[in-house]
Amino acid sequence: MKKYILAFCLACLVAMSANVFAATPEAETLSVEQQGAQKWMETMLVKADYKTALSQLGEEGQKALTEKQMKEKQQEILKNLGKMQKYQFNAWIRLGKYDRIVYAAQFEKYPLVQCDIITNQKGQVIDFGLSPIQQQKQDAGADKDKKKNKK
Repeated sequence: MKKYILAFCLACLVAMSANVFAATPEAETLSVEQQGAQKWMETMLVKADYKTALSQLGEEGQKALTEKQMKEKQQEILKNLGKMQKYQFNAWIRLGKYDRIVYAAQFEKYPLVQCDIITNQKGQVIDFGLSPIQQQKQDAGADKDKKKNKK
């Protein structure tokens, strides 16, 4: 009898874990979009190859940007931020037929930059945005004042 109960519990455990860990259609879409975004970021922001990055954009992105505009954006990024050193996935936001993938990135000149990549559901990059995040520095004098007030 104990063997039957143990076998029944094991079967229930396997059945529940299969349902819990089943991949959703969104997981596959996210994976495709993330691969496209990461490939584009490596090309544009790490290798600084604007021509290849332009060719990796989706059809809508290529219509919106000329090669000259892409080169100017590349030069502006290198001048203001430098090359990307590392990045980490932060969020994925569904926007109807487009999705927004958000990364926290570190550049040579800025330790924290929010990188927003807009993709279609085929994983093609449509648009992008980079927002340096200014970190607040605490005033040493303000810390001393707080300590005095506590006494």
